[in-house]
Formats: sequence, structure tokens, C-alpha cells
Amino acid sequence: MARIVLVDDTDIFRETLEVTLQRAGHETIGAASGLGIERIVAQHKAELVIIDMLMPDRDGVETVMALRRRYPELRLIAMSGGGSRGNLDLGVARRLGVSATIAKPFEPAELVELVSGVLAGPAPERLP
Repeated sequence: MARIVLVDDTDIFRETLEVTLQRAGHETIGAASGLGIERIVAQHKAELVIIDMLMPDRDGVETVMALRRRYPELRLIAMSGGGSRGNLDLGVARRLGVSATIAKPFEPAELVELVSGVLAGPAPERLP
């Protein structure tokens, strides 16, 4: 299936997502921060990155922007559970060209379905 990087600063949540996606046949790589994510994507030849929008060190918006600049065809899913701030961040992520967004909390099956759809769809277009 696909090689997926999961970026979330909450260890137990990230680990739960990793197990969910591994059971669906995907290979996962976890990261607790958006710092250095470009190196992780290159090192593991990731096909998809799932990014929490509210993180310390480097938030999701900065992370999405950095990944879109360096890997414009990389599929990205933004997720957030930060209430109105999270909804705002998901809206910004959509404008930055993520493939999809998902609001926390969500059921594991929802994520698996979303990932399948994103992977089956076209790669993102290069930003001008």
C-alpha cells in the first residue's frame, strides 16, 4: 500500500493512528513535530503526510507550506481538533493545497476511507 508519515505531538493519538493505518496495510512513520519533516519525507520516500495543525515548535500551517514548496506533488491531509482555531487552520490548509482535511475527533474507519480516497485521487498540482 502506501508509506505514510503521521505528524502529531500527542504520542498516544499518533500511535493509535499508526496502528489503524498499519492494519489497513500501510507503512507508517511517526513524527512528534513538523521540525525536520522534509528530511523524514525524503528519507522514507513518503507518499502521504498527515499533519496535525496545532503543534508546538512548528505548527501545521508552517509545515504544510514547507512541504508544498519542497514536494509540490506530495499528498497531504490536515487534521485539527482545536475548535474555532482548528477550523480556521483547516481552512488555511485547504487554501494551501492539501489533498483533504479531517476534524478531530474522528473514527478510525473515517481516516482509513479518507486516506484511500486521497491516494486514489490525482496528485496535487504545483502551486504558482
